Amino acid sequence: MGTMSLEILDEGRASVPDGAGRDAAEPRPDGTSGSRRDLRREEQPPDTITEPERTAVKPPRWASKGSRTRRGYTIHAYIGANGHGKSLAMMHDTKLSMDRGRPILSTVKILDPRSGEPYAGYIPLRTWDQLLDFRDGDVLFDEVLGIAASESGRSLPKAVQLLLNQLRRRDILLRWTAPAWSRANIVLREVTQAVTVCRGYLPKYENRGDDSRQWGMNRLFRWNTYDAMEFATWSDNKEAQLKGKQNAWLWRPGCWAEQSYDTFDSVDNVDSGEGYCFRCGGERPKKKLDPCTCSTDPVDLAAVPDSTLAAL
Repeated sequence: MGTMSLEILDEGRASVPDGAGRDAAEPRPDGTSGSRRDLRREEQPPDTITEPERTAVKPPRWASKGSRTRRGYTIHAYIGANGHGKSLAMMHDTKLSMDRGRPILSTVKILDPRSGEPYAGYIPLRTWDQLLDFRDGDVLFDEVLGIAASESGRSLPKAVQLLLNQLRRRDILLRWTAPAWSRANIVLREVTQAVTVCRGYLPKYENRGDDSRQWGMNRLFRWNTYDAMEFATWSDNKEAQLKGKQNAWLWRPGCWAEQSYDTFDSVDNVDSGEGYCFRCGGERPKKKLDPCTCSTDPVDLAAVPDSTLAAL
């Protein structure tokens, strides 16, 4: 079985029993007792603490073992039904990139949980040209059906297919979500390294009369991560036979990830300008390319320098 962890404990919200760990009680010079943290605070001269330090709010310690394990798979899929936490898991694993200030090219709006404003490095992904020029950052494909679906006629542009096989050279981390593994484009599935299956539990329903949402908000989530190579013929029955790389639980209310995006916000579609139209569902003609200007005459090998032939 894979490693089991409770993600909520990794967000710095778990309490530490009195007298445990680094803050255990120690005797003070005056004979009284106190924690080591209290002693350090008392031993520090007041004039060494500046006003900004007094008012600054430090972010919670992020030591999520599960998140670090999942981030080790640099092209990662999150699979699950609507409302079962696949976008939540994707954002949970993006936190370290946000802490480091990495740019994020995304189809879902990324928010700064501390201010509620858009994250400074957030770049809306709306055309494939943006992806072709992107590097040294994270790419998020939320609801991949609007980007790289598996249906016939919805193939990815050739340049994008080539790029997906070279993300390492550009230091790009790619995460994507879909309701089912088989619904994603085969090229995207072939380069994916790991799959996290997301399931939600304990839904909470609104009770506001006619204005209440009919979809309950799940509060507890389980994330099971598997090697993508084992998902070639995945099914619910086969999942019980797979060995998970990382298994984790997360309690949603108040967690960092739920404040980093709007779960009810719309997701951007990536438009290539040809093929399938996301608005009317019709087909658009392919863009016309300039004709090739290379000569079709037979090449006289005797006239080609030896250095050129050696390079070939």
